[in-house]
Amino acid sequence: MNYKISIIVPVYNAESTIKRCIESLQCQTYDNIEIILVNDGSSDSSLDICQRYSILDERIKVINKKNGGVSSARNAGLEIVSGELIMFCDSDDWVEPNWCQVLLLQYDPSCLFMSGVFVEGEQVFYPYKVHADSIAEKIDRIDFYKYKLQFFNVLWNKIYSKDIIYDNNIHFSENISNGEDLLFNVQYLTYITGKIVFLNECTYHYVWTDENSLSSTIPDNYRTQCDYLFHQLKFEIEKLGKLKPEYRKIFYTDFFNQYQKYLLSLLKDNHKKIMKRWQEANSIMKSKEYQTCASNAVISSNKIYSYINRRQTCYLLWIVEEILRKRKED
Repeated sequence: MNYKISIIVPVYNAESTIKRCIESLQCQTYDNIEIILVNDGSSDSSLDICQRYSILDERIKVINKKNGGVSSARNAGLEIVSGELIMFCDSDDWVEPNWCQVLLLQYDPSCLFMSGVFVEGEQVFYPYKVHADSIAEKIDRIDFYKYKLQFFNVLWNKIYSKDIIYDNNIHFSENISNGEDLLFNVQYLTYITGKIVFLNECTYHYVWTDENSLSSTIPDNYRTQCDYLFHQLKFEIEKLGKLKPEYRKIFYTDFFNQYQKYLLSLLKDNHKKIMKRWQEANSIMKSKEYQTCASNAVISSNKIYSYINRRQTCYLLWIVEEILRKRKED
């Protein structure tokens, strides 16, 4: 098979890592590729670096656009792909020389293939591998939550059919900044007839840093994002079938934890008045989405914030704490 693979790389202020990323892509053992670098309004020298590489390698295309976020950048890349197959890479990561080849050798348009991952970072226990227990594990599409901890929710360890994406108008939602990759993957699953195949070979180096943690950057419209993702993901999953009880719990627990993060961020947000925070938090906890998640989630009893569904008691304590803190400061 001589499929052409289009590799989309969103780039934003990546001058310290983009060279390593590009060079690892250039060294692929499978060379029928194009590399689409999408500069998403970088304010550093990322664009200059990308353009220099494109002059030296005709396989590299550069898109320069205003900043619109990673989903906007990936959508811009999807618009110009010329390959029959599509892969994604992040600008702060890098890949093994056989990254494309491993996924291509097993490729079947009726299935979704994913490879193992090296997780890199500065913490003591890094790096480590996330891979299948056998040469290739296969599961039904509706059981995708089984691979949640094996990076099912990301893009860069998978290979996609351009026809499936184009024919069904699958794209990245620009309304959300968390969970858009998972939504894309689940939408893709609804248009294949085969299984998810997890290959036991690590080919991608994912760099984990504190900046990757959602808790460090919770946007003001996070509640709206959670509601949107909750309904969209639920809608797409229903097309696949009925989740098994253990995966249903994962679904609701994930969303419960996301709402909890936002509620805790409200507690710490000293820019808003106490009553405003109380009203917003109360609105969240009374919402149908939150109540559904709280009723079905697996809640850890050793986390204080897991008791947040006891609205009046919990928030009364928080308000008293805020008043005491302010009096102490005065």
